[in-house]
Amino acid sequence: MGTGNKDFGSCTNKNRRNIRGNIERSNINSTLEPEKMGFKKKNSDLIIKSGTLFMKKEILELKDELILFAKAKKVDLRGYNYVWGRIADEYPNMLINFKLLEYSALVVEDYIKKNNAMTTNNFKNRYGVQVTFANGGNLRYGDYLVKGDPKFDIILNSRAKYGYAAIVYMLKSNLTPFKNLAYFGLSTNKSKERAMKHIIAAIAPHGYGPECKYVNFVKLHRAIINVLKYGGINVNEEYRWLKSKVGTKVYEERMEYLFQILNEHFEIETIEIHKRTYTARLREKYYTINYINDDGSVGTVENGLNEIQGGSDGQYIELPLIDIGAMISLSVKPKKIHRLIKKFYLIDVAYETFSERIRHIWEGYSEVLELFLKPIVECLIKDDNDFNFNEICNAVNRDRSVLRKYLKVWYKGRTFPILKSMKKQGILDWSDLPLYVEEERPELRRISLELWDRWAIEGVSCKKIGEQLGFSEETIRQTYKSIPELGDKQDYCNRRRREIIRKFLAKDRDPKEIMIEKFKMKPKDTNSVKTFYERLFAGMSFEEIIKKAKKGVL
Repeated sequence: MGTGNKDFGSCTNKNRRNIRGNIERSNINSTLEPEKMGFKKKNSDLIIKSGTLFMKKEILELKDELILFAKAKKVDLRGYNYVWGRIADEYPNMLINFKLLEYSALVVEDYIKKNNAMTTNNFKNRYGVQVTFANGGNLRYGDYLVKGDPKFDIILNSRAKYGYAAIVYMLKSNLTPFKNLAYFGLSTNKSKERAMKHIIAAIAPHGYGPECKYVNFVKLHRAIINVLKYGGINVNEEYRWLKSKVGTKVYEERMEYLFQILNEHFEIETIEIHKRTYTARLREKYYTINYINDDGSVGTVENGLNEIQGGSDGQYIELPLIDIGAMISLSVKPKKIHRLIKKFYLIDVAYETFSERIRHIWEGYSEVLELFLKPIVECLIKDDNDFNFNEICNAVNRDRSVLRKYLKVWYKGRTFPILKSMKKQGILDWSDLPLYVEEERPELRRISLELWDRWAIEGVSCKKIGEQLGFSEETIRQTYKSIPELGDKQDYCNRRRREIIRKFLAKDRDPKEIMIEKFKMKPKDTNSVKTFYERLFAGMSFEEIIKKAKKGVL
């Protein structure tokens, strides 16, 4: 390599091999230290000459190696390749942008490498070698995994990390008259989330007007209704109540309660995970045709809860997931990625659909950022070229306030100055940091536990407490979390209020008086009292709460 290239912390081929083992992603298990990754320290005589292109040979080689490596693994990076070139052309004299390109190439290659490493060993499950698809075509190992594979649970719990887009799941009732009848389906969500959607579909009334009743001939829905009725749920009332609470916390709590009822009387199991939804559809169809039931019968259409053979309900557009993640590592925002995907892959998909697929596959946009953008930002902070906050914000195309928020989430309350200070102190392992309270203030530590407890019980907001004490809302929130006896303020508030309600309802105290006297609340009417209690004790009616409290079993 020429001596002029050293300014970029250039790395030899040997160094590159060292680098590719050290980039970590969302749950970073080891320190990200640029100098340990093969990058040289800042050169004090760095000179940017006018008109000199900073397209360094090593960085070009690194990117070219990545593209070749990706092709060998059958990964298409045409969108990433385009964006990479645009950044290199538009910022020829910006050191930090070339650092961004360098780190990005290494993060993406490491992602592909680890993804592949999770899916290369052959495996025989309880069904024998993985069977062929219904259309007669064979898939190589790693395109999908069956439950029982040693790597199944690892990948299932972190599908986004390993690029698995869909699951095949099974529901099997254990309650007569549907006992031992199975249903197979596919989803890009988790099996629990899909089961909740089945619940909503099952209890939705058919017809028009307030008096319409539930009528449905779908076998799975009838089996779900059977379980809910067994659990004491009035299905004709339940849907209307849920519909009025959509988007609220009480809705989520009630859905969790309904799922628990379903889970008691249904076997709910993810049996396969797939890189492509297309293959999941083929496997869904395979099971609905070939599954051997407990009574020896075959298939789940005539002998189970499926209405039709799976794999036939429409076209499902496959997205180039790794290319999307790779572009995010270069700080490209979703709308631009959507345009590039349409341009380079000729995929005609609406932005809303595109966004929803990203949320389903990666379990949320914030998870994608943590997976692909966080390691880039961390390397730029630790880089010995000592980039400042504004430079990093510009390089990753984020406003100061937005990146400041990301850092606090990723590093448990820490800001850029704190992270830079840690770097200077030689604290470079940021993988499992303890919760950080914004400056250990002795004034906060002198406040009694009783006062923190009272503020929580009375529902005093962190903002109001902060205004009273002269601290930020976030500082108060983090202080609650840092005190072992308290923890998350809202969770602690709900827990303590339930304890108080149990105690005083058992003494036959009036529910409204408890709210006024103990919680300093001002309920408007009887309905607001009922709503408060039902929200606090999700899954129970107001009457049930009073009855159980008086018996001492609440």
